[in-house]
Amino acid sequence: VHPHKLHMITRAIMKRVILCMWVLVMVISVPSLVFRDVIIKHDKMNKTIDVCMPNHTKPSHARFQYTLETVSAFIIPYAIIIFCYVLILRRLRQTHFHNKVRSEKLILAIVTTFGIFWLPYHLINMVEVTAKWYPRDSKTRAILDNIHTTSRVVTSTLAFISSCANPILYTFAGKSYIKKNGFAFMAKLFEGTSSEQLRNTKSQTEIEYNGRLRL
Repeated sequence: VHPHKLHMITRAIMKRVILCMWVLVMVISVPSLVFRDVIIKHDKMNKTIDVCMPNHTKPSHARFQYTLETVSAFIIPYAIIIFCYVLILRRLRQTHFHNKVRSEKLILAIVTTFGIFWLPYHLINMVEVTAKWYPRDSKTRAILDNIHTTSRVVTSTLAFISSCANPILYTFAGKSYIKKNGFAFMAKLFEGTSSEQLRNTKSQTEIEYNGRLRL
């Protein structure tokens, strides 16, 4: 969106940013390790199986974990994704980039896909958080717990599928660029925005300069 500022981002800065992101992700993931245990169960064939399941000794623990998970893994990232892509879309629409329509469709597809695959998972999280506010013997809590239990597998599967959705979108949207540029195809797909912006800035500067000369 601001290509003329890229020279300010050094390799050292990028390494620090990436390191901080990894540390932050690991810290946020700690509750998933703390509030889980391996439970031994028996299936219909009387075979022993080990199942990794949530183990919340207090309702507040479940509320904390699932709320943190939804805020840190969906609300904040999705807000950042939408904000960044809105800026890119605005820049695209200010230019005459010949691949503008394709780029806009790709951006909209990425934003929509993320929401479709991850929203059900986090809605179920909120169902469980709501359930934990009710007394243990409440019928409402029993219904909400049942919804959470029966829907968890489906929503988790959708969330995991999301990991392979974006590469598929990139492949279909930029296959001609992949053949020419390999892993750099995304840069080629959007490079027209920066070049167009520079041309527009240069033209505007020349117009202003010529106007001053006439005066």
